[in-house]
Amino acid sequence: MMQPVQDQSYGDPMPKLAVARARKGFRQANGAAVTAIADLTGLSRNSANATLYYEDKKLSARVSMAYRDKYLSDPIGQQGANSQGTNSTFNVDASLQYTINDHFKLTAEGINLTNEGQFQYV
Repeated sequence: MMQPVQDQSYGDPMPKLAVARARKGFRQANGAAVTAIADLTGLSRNSANATLYYEDKKLSARVSMAYRDKYLSDPIGQQGANSQGTNSTFNVDASLQYTINDHFKLTAEGINLTNEGQFQYV
């Protein structure tokens, strides 16, 4: 794929890392009685992202990794289940760009290189 080149500033390779940890919950009440105590839906307890990249005037390369713990989709569940959620995931993406001249560059991208699926549990 060929694209016009945008003006960019170039720097040294710099790894970036972000880590998050969460523990939040809720109580579901039916009148005065508590019927369920569970984690918040859609929120993983642990997640982490890291990106390694390199750039100079001709070449740009990037690899990004993302991890996410399993998370709760529905604290009550369906069809008699206690709860349901989505299992943990680990994804890797990469891109490579080469500048041909001031007007064009070649770009290659790979998304979900680990072929990670999204699996739900009950």
